[in-house]
Amino acid sequence: PSSYMKVSDSSVSFGATVKLSTALPTSGKAETEAWLRDLDSVAAAIWDPTKVKRLPNAWRLSLISLRFVTIELLPTVDVELLTRDNSAGDAVFYLSSVGFDPRVKILPGVGIKAEDLGIEINVVGQMKAMGDKGVVGAIGFETTGNLPLPLRVLPRQVLEKAGEAINKQIVKFAEGNFKANAGTVFAEWKVATTREKM
Repeated sequence: PSSYMKVSDSSVSFGATVKLSTALPTSGKAETEAWLRDLDSVAAAIWDPTKVKRLPNAWRLSLISLRFVTIELLPTVDVELLTRDNSAGDAVFYLSSVGFDPRVKILPGVGIKAEDLGIEINVVGQMKAMGDKGVVGAIGFETTGNLPLPLRVLPRQVLEKAGEAINKQIVKFAEGNFKANAGTVFAEWKVATTREKM
């Protein structure tokens, strides 16, 4: 995984990119690409299925609780999912955020208003078949926000460590979910689609 952290006098931004790759019990590339077109199934593979909610035109992904110094976030991100063929004719699954709610909780006595933070969260990703063995891809997260006065007086190292800690949490969460879920979700999809053909 690669990550970055930027702190200026009045704002902060940090993010990470996680590589996703796993072998799947697939009969070949055609079957893997058919699965990549089943967006609900792929969503359950890349995220904890208990933290995915289907909306009319998007999927809502709930993240784990994240703490940045005195600010706690329990964010949700609404994402658009689609699979389309690239110029080489390969099916590629795409994920991009279309909305978010940082769900901010400020520790008591800090003197910061949630609306002053100007938090923005972006998530993007893509995945495709890895030959006839499985899938390979990446998912990236980025969070930006204003630094309120009480946090501007903190040493830069404290803010950087807080951002790096969140990056590590998100990477661990994303990698862990994918490794834990992808094979099982794919196998369940395979059984269900085989039944439908009977």
